[in-house]
Amino acid sequence: MPVAELCEEFQKKLRVPLEPEKYDEALDEIFNSTSKDTGSDYRDKEETVITRAYQDHQASKKHLAEHIKTNLSFSISLFETFSNKSVHVLIGVFDGREDTIPLLKELEYRIKSQEDKNIHFLLSCVLQLLNKFEYSFDDLGWLIRTLCLRFDNEEVRSMGLVIFSQLDMRFHDEFEPALLLFLEGLVTEAESDIGDDPVSLVINILTELYPAFTALCSSIILGKDLDRLLQDQANTRSKDESFLKKLFKLLIVACIDETVRNNIAENYLNIIEVAMQTSTFEVYCALILIKTWSFTKLKNVTVHDLTTILIDTFLNNVENPESDEVAFSIEGLAYLSLKTSVKLILRHHSFFCPKVVEIIKENKFKDHNFYGLLIILANLGTPPNDPKLSGKTSLKDLKSYANLQHPNSMNDEDIKDDKTSIKKFNQINILDTELVSGLKPKMSELSSGSQEQLVRIIYNITRYVESIATCVQQGYTIIILEYLINTGNPKKRENLMIRVLALRSLCKILIHTDPQLIFNKFSSLNTLTFLFEMLPSADLAIQNETHLINEDYLTTTDQYESLLALTNLASSPQSDGEEMCKAIGSNAKYWNIVENLMLDDNPVLQRADLELISNLMSHPISIAVKFFNFDNKQSKRNFEILVKLLLLDDVKSQRAVAAIFATISNMIPFVTQELLKQEVLIKNAITAFVDQIEDSELIRRLLMLFYALFELAPEESSQSYATLAKIKDLPEMDDLRAALTVLLEQNKTKPNFSETSADENTSSSLASEDIEVAETVLNRISKE
Repeated sequence: MPVAELCEEFQKKLRVPLEPEKYDEALDEIFNSTSKDTGSDYRDKEETVITRAYQDHQASKKHLAEHIKTNLSFSISLFETFSNKSVHVLIGVFDGREDTIPLLKELEYRIKSQEDKNIHFLLSCVLQLLNKFEYSFDDLGWLIRTLCLRFDNEEVRSMGLVIFSQLDMRFHDEFEPALLLFLEGLVTEAESDIGDDPVSLVINILTELYPAFTALCSSIILGKDLDRLLQDQANTRSKDESFLKKLFKLLIVACIDETVRNNIAENYLNIIEVAMQTSTFEVYCALILIKTWSFTKLKNVTVHDLTTILIDTFLNNVENPESDEVAFSIEGLAYLSLKTSVKLILRHHSFFCPKVVEIIKENKFKDHNFYGLLIILANLGTPPNDPKLSGKTSLKDLKSYANLQHPNSMNDEDIKDDKTSIKKFNQINILDTELVSGLKPKMSELSSGSQEQLVRIIYNITRYVESIATCVQQGYTIIILEYLINTGNPKKRENLMIRVLALRSLCKILIHTDPQLIFNKFSSLNTLTFLFEMLPSADLAIQNETHLINEDYLTTTDQYESLLALTNLASSPQSDGEEMCKAIGSNAKYWNIVENLMLDDNPVLQRADLELISNLMSHPISIAVKFFNFDNKQSKRNFEILVKLLLLDDVKSQRAVAAIFATISNMIPFVTQELLKQEVLIKNAITAFVDQIEDSELIRRLLMLFYALFELAPEESSQSYATLAKIKDLPEMDDLRAALTVLLEQNKTKPNFSETSADENTSSSLASEDIEVAETVLNRISKE
């Protein structure tokens, strides 16, 4: 048996390829034998031989093509017994459109006749042909009617929508009119009552096509003929449970279009109101009212009623997760949970939230429903009046849930949410249950929408500083970093908003946590690109690269917190902090941003940037060259800017600048010697000292600078003595001597700084070691 023998040869490690003739003999056995083994094992061998013949030799591929083209019917029947990956082999032996026409005709016959049970295989062949070859619309137009009439079959429905999307992309100007003409014809048939329940057929087709062809379906459903027909049928078949469910499902899907929503609110409310009296239709009608946001027009239905219906439906059907009742109750609650009144009901319900958490942790639901449950938890845990997360932000998440435009009157202006209640909700349902950390190993399996909702949940919790330690322990940092790494920079605004929430969460964690507690398994350098993503740059190329700077979502607070996070990372001891400083100083994009922020118009951002530079200077090897290489034009410019910034009105910014000079002058002697020559620096430092004599933090830093300049530097060389002598004669030195004298006199009568309360830290009280420094400096600059 050539097939079996060839498969045995494939199992061996052959140094020389097998001859094409052996493939041909095996192919002849497969295509010519009428009495051969049909077991699954033999079928696997046949598929292996055919696939290898296609791949290994051009000659055997040609022989395979001859067999397939000679007997198309047998070949299709053979290939559909193989795995789906063999479809590309069947299609791959054909050379062009003309060559495939007989195959396409055979597929058309089989699909139309409905005799072939493997419809998925047949449609997979059609899809591959469509993707590989150039056809005219006339070659494929038959698919519209054929597939639409079989949309009751789930496999036809899923594959059909993919094929329709491809047809629309390639032949839009021909495809849509043809589809519209077919649907209008069905409506005419339905009016004439031709066929078996034609109205239900129209409803089924529109329900499936609506998400992909919204405008076209809306034009059909808004047409007078179908609109009147649907209303008449709904009234005359008011007890036909199956029909009404189909109609209500269409109306639910059709709410994707604003004009249709308005039409439903105007013309179908009576039907909905009557149907709501039957428990079978409650959840369907509730969801329609929610999506049209028109339930206020009804006399006997309130938001509380709708919420109760959805909660009860969910809990009563939770063991049947694939049911429409569960899906619709989740979708309805996802919308209603934007309302404060509904949030209060859901948070305090004895069974609802615990059941939702249980389902998510056990991964009982999949895809759409799982996503909806995460949306509900994210909505319930959103802090009230968050200036960075408005109601519109939450609705944008739901827009991707059902592509619904923003309905009016979404807010409960007379009901205030409670921050403490929300914090307790997040603690009990998210942190205590370790919900997020439990999903961490499954992140790659979750849909992008579900991942985004997890980011929202993390964001909600990181708004509370006291919860951040638990967030770190449960691995939130890694989840956020993996999300940011895997998603890249999204182009859609709603996805971009979620990315910003992830960045904000990362910043909060890094600001309020010791980096050593977070980065014990991976490097803190992984965070740099994301923290700088939130900072503005004067370089337009960098702005375009981040996709964030020109968006409405980023705020001054975002930029400020990013700088705080960087400052905290730069303060890490030993190698971690040093590596962070090296990475920032050596990256042109990062350093460009840091340089520009030194002169930012916003004093808060300017101060935060200067504090970052001050912390970076604690590892001066990489950063000092950016300010104190006087042979480099840019470095000298940066130095001159720092000197001017010593005289800023903001005393906290002055402290940061003074700390930069104090640190570098006490750590690198040759820089100190150069600084002694910079008269403008000394003059500005003296001015700041005199003007801010009451601010002990600033005074301490300036004392350390003066000590390095006047005590340490002159000991290095005789030239420094000469420089110091020149400095002593500056008019400003008299002011410094006087200020030091006053400072020392004051501290003789005031308590030691180390013994003062925190509220007194900005006074001129100094610690004993600072007084010693002040005395040393005064002695050093006193006139001989």
